[in-house]
Amino acid sequence: GVSPRWSYGPHNLGSIKSDDPLSIWEVVGLKLNDMVLEGLIESEKLDNFNLPYYAPTSEELKKVIEVEGSFTLHKFEVFKMDWDSYIKKANIGLDRQGRAAMIATDIRAVGEPILSSQFGEEAMDDLFQRFKAVVLDHMETEKCEYINLVISLTKKG
Repeated sequence: GVSPRWSYGPHNLGSIKSDDPLSIWEVVGLKLNDMVLEGLIESEKLDNFNLPYYAPTSEELKKVIEVEGSFTLHKFEVFKMDWDSYIKKANIGLDRQGRAAMIATDIRAVGEPILSSQFGEEAMDDLFQRFKAVVLDHMETEKCEYINLVISLTKKG
C-alpha cells in the first residue's frame, strides 16, 4: 500500500504511482477508488474523471518569474504551517478528531461542487468520512504541514 505523505508537484486525481508522495487531493482520489472497488461508485465515472492540477516547487516558481522577465523578485519566502494551526489559533478546544473533521469539512467545501457533479451528491458524505479518517490517521502518525509561499514582485519598466 501507499503511505499517505503530502507533497507538491505534478499530479492527476486518481492517477497515482505507488512511489509518489501524496497530496490531499490524491487522498480524495484514493478514497474514490476505494468506493469504486466496493461497488459504491461506477468505475466509468472515475475512469472518465480527470482533475489535473499542478503545485510547483519554489525553484520552479523562481525560474518562471526569471524566464518570463517582466518582474523583479524582491522577496521569496517558504514557510510551513500545521494543517490545523488555524483551528488551534481559534482556541475552540477541539481535539485531534475534531480538527481532522474541520479539515475534511474545509476540503469538502472546495471539492464537493466538482466531485458531486461527477460522482453524485449521495456519495459525498461517505467520501468525506473516509477522507476524514485518513486525515486523522495521518495527523496521529506524522507532522502535517502546508507549504506556504510569500512572494514580492515589482513590474519592470
